[in-house]
Amino acid sequence: MIKVSVVVPIYNVSKYIDRCVRSLFEQTLSEIEYIFVDDCTPDNSMEVLAKLIEEYPYRKSQIQIIHHETNQGLACSRIDGIKSARGKYIAHCDSDDWIDVDLYEKLYNKAEETDADLTICDFVCEYTLRRTSKKIVTNFNCTPRQALRNMHNESFYCMVWRCLFRREFVLKYNILPLPHVDMWEDTCVTLPAFYYANQIAKVNDSVYHYLINDQSMCANSARPKLYADRKKTIEYLESFFSDKKDFDAKLLISFWKMLAKSYMLTSSDFDPIRWQNEYDEAHKYILRIHAIPFKLRYLYKITSITTYPIRLMMRLKK
Repeated sequence: MIKVSVVVPIYNVSKYIDRCVRSLFEQTLSEIEYIFVDDCTPDNSMEVLAKLIEEYPYRKSQIQIIHHETNQGLACSRIDGIKSARGKYIAHCDSDDWIDVDLYEKLYNKAEETDADLTICDFVCEYTLRRTSKKIVTNFNCTPRQALRNMHNESFYCMVWRCLFRREFVLKYNILPLPHVDMWEDTCVTLPAFYYANQIAKVNDSVYHYLINDQSMCANSARPKLYADRKKTIEYLESFFSDKKDFDAKLLISFWKMLAKSYMLTSSDFDPIRWQNEYDEAHKYILRIHAIPFKLRYLYKITSITTYPIRLMMRLKK
């Protein structure tokens, strides 16, 4: 029996894939399946993968490789991997990241022990230009739906790669990314998962290592396509929660709207008027969204009335 299927999208990661794949092939869990999705990568990532497979011959029979004829994006790569998975549980690993050697064994054992639909781990932020790292710890002392209901006060990181999903649960509720939405694609998965999950379990002593590219982080955040993806994500959340009569999502969605528009501040062609008008229906909830830091919360509230403080800040930056 395959206990865990790991979905690994591959695109332009030749610098990092060696470390990622070694951490996957050296997992202490034996009954594991690796699904590598070649998203028409333009570099030699697949050649690196082929050499690594030869180094770990005992893993060959556990590997599926899916090839895209054209680049389809991260969300579609994950969808195809999920649809091909045969394991009792599904995990995701980005091909520039890496994991502790016993992570999937511990996640699997915890999921079996607790019968949880969703089992999570902590993660460590690693940086391309810094020698430092930062561990992110999340504790859930409530039900999944309570955590979701309180997200505007106490936010949590909802990346899919920190989660182990029961495959039957994913298929039952059709919990999949939105095709071609490659920014915040995790949000369209984990928020519905938290709504439907029976409980969350957590492992504390093994982690996922998340690589952050210091050079591209700010530039990528403000790209128009990625901002459009955030807006599509919010449209999806509004649609998803619209018929959930047992869940008042106004504060939750207002939090994500304010988070989405905050990236406008990193744009080189920042427009104060657009900032003021974008998602203006969320402004009345700003002071109640405690997940936004105190100073930012009040800055957002003031600028919902007048854009002068932000225009002044932009002038001072120049």
